[in-house]
Amino acid sequence: FLIVDYYLSLGVLGALLIGSSAKAQRLGDLTAHTTVVRIKQDLHFTLSDILKINTIENYTPKFPEVKSLGEKDMLLLKQTLGRYQAHPNSSHKEAILLLYDKMVDILGVDHNGRDKIGFLKTLLRDYIVLTR
Repeated sequence: FLIVDYYLSLGVLGALLIGSSAKAQRLGDLTAHTTVVRIKQDLHFTLSDILKINTIENYTPKFPEVKSLGEKDMLLLKQTLGRYQAHPNSSHKEAILLLYDKMVDILGVDHNGRDKIGFLKTLLRDYIVLTR
């Protein structure tokens, strides 16, 4: 139906259907019973978030062992924290607990275990300060 939507009607029919249908569907989507779903991810640090992080001159990292981790590890940590904060359900809490246990094990640090989320945030802050 792309030909009908765009070429035969010069895009007018497609634009009208997208603008007037409840799910912003064009003719091809309506006939096939499909919908395009766009997911907007807001799990990225903005420049202002990064600039709020202290520098090595005015911040003392609590866990310098975090330098042994890679960027992929820190991205996983950031995404897990972001998902838990956006959707604090039992599955995300379990992911936080598993990630906490894994980080303590990999880094070999002694942590009291009371504030697991705070510990993971501190690791992320320490990594950014130590590697930038």
